[in-house]
Amino acid sequence: MPQNSEPVKIQGMSMGMILVMAAALLSAVIALVISNTGPKRQIKWQTNLKQTTRLARENQLPVMMYFTIDGCPPCKYMKTKVYPNPAVADLIETKFIPFKQNLSNASDEQVQFAISLGITAFPTIVFFNTDAREVKRIESAVAPDEMVNILQQVLKSVDDSTVE
Repeated sequence: MPQNSEPVKIQGMSMGMILVMAAALLSAVIALVISNTGPKRQIKWQTNLKQTTRLARENQLPVMMYFTIDGCPPCKYMKTKVYPNPAVADLIETKFIPFKQNLSNASDEQVQFAISLGITAFPTIVFFNTDAREVKRIESAVAPDEMVNILQQVLKSVDDSTVE
């Protein structure tokens, strides 16, 4: 900067203030991009069994039942890494009636229902076709890409069973 020159000012703001504001704006944009890695679809879990079966019947969609408990690391992985995945959430929300049951504080009726399905591990996911027949069971956490493959396999098996 030449001697005897005044600092550059824009509308009464010094260059230093402009740089600080530009850095703050850039930081905000970067934080937004990092936190928003794509549109996130929230899965609208059903928690009422009668409503779930009614919706499945009315919409002719298979049911995906997810059984979980508090304090379960694989269940937390499913909740934080798998179900928020856009590909997973989109398939579940558009092609299934999703039912979720947390058995940590469940009623006796809910526990008896889980027992009747043979739920012995967490997480457990049970898929039923439109005739309420079990078509697939998973008794562990799975990665998002594996979950997409499983969902597609279930849909194919449901489609194949309706052709027979």
